[in-house]
Amino acid sequence: MGGIRDILLRRMPEEELEARVRGVRREFGDLIDDEAALYIIAIDRGDMRGRLMPISDLRDGMWACLTGHVTSTGWSRTGHVVSWLTLEDGTGRVRCVLWRKELADMVRSGDIMAGDRVLVLNGRIRSEGAPEVHVDARGSIEVLPEELAEVGTVREGDVVNLRGVVSSVTPAREFTRRDGTTGQVASITLFDGTGELRIVLWDDAVRHLGGVEVGDDVSLMGVVVRSEGGRLEAHSVRGTKVRVLRPA
Repeated sequence: MGGIRDILLRRMPEEELEARVRGVRREFGDLIDDEAALYIIAIDRGDMRGRLMPISDLRDGMWACLTGHVTSTGWSRTGHVVSWLTLEDGTGRVRCVLWRKELADMVRSGDIMAGDRVLVLNGRIRSEGAPEVHVDARGSIEVLPEELAEVGTVREGDVVNLRGVVSSVTPAREFTRRDGTTGQVASITLFDGTGELRIVLWDDAVRHLGGVEVGDDVSLMGVVVRSEGGRLEAHSVRGTKVRVLRPA
């Protein structure tokens, strides 16, 4: 529940929040825990119009709050600025449309991208076929602290955040796509104590990790796990965040 707590801490001092949590718990005879108290405070303040719920339970007309991992993003290129993202939470997948300009701009600028874990507050559910979450001036979206996956536990199809030490580097090379444009590809092997995984880096990710060396501590946020020749490897995608945390 760190997401709700973090949001409330942006709106009031920690001492005030702790006092309000204690007050709500006393009001309910200590029959609820701190997490439930935080939700009650958020709802009373108007920070939440609906309860936190799994994607599989979303229905047309609801107000809902939800958390999930971003698996893809996009935005309109003409007219009113609208962005969207796809969220997954283990129970399902849903498209989330961001109408507020400042939220839409977060997607366009890369502040929200594949691999991020987000909290959506006050989304209105609309359903013409598959449900969609629409976030307008009454809603908001927050990027939650990033969760790291262990290399030894990743599975094909996962979109994950990884951190580890580079154990090998394959230098970048240029290639030509079918449409005649050129790109760059490189790879590293990442070790995190639970296993090793080959990471294939494309285009922007190659440039961001330029000069990476064996022994460097690196993070990769939003890579996609694929199976190639029966072996798992992870690939950067548009919006993958990569950086060297501690050079060799």
